Amino acid sequence: MLLLLLLLLLLLLLLLLLLPLLLLLLLLLLLLLLLLLLLLPLLLLLLLLLLLLLLLLLLLLLLLLLLLLLLQL
Repeated sequence: MLLLLLLLLLLLLLLLLLLPLLLLLLLLLLLLLLLLLLLLPLLLLLLLLLLLLLLLLLLLLLLLLLLLLLLQL
């Protein structure tokens, strides 16, 4: 009975020691999530700009190919 009580006390102590760490981890996770939510529009904007750039490059490539075809004739 005494051993069980000691074990329970030890477990409680361990939990009390781990609780701040768990809370800190949770807080960090929440901060990271908030940061991601704040950065999401920026990331989407960046992605959109990259897509536009890619489309422009494709268009230039097509024009170049067309020009080469016209020069061949």
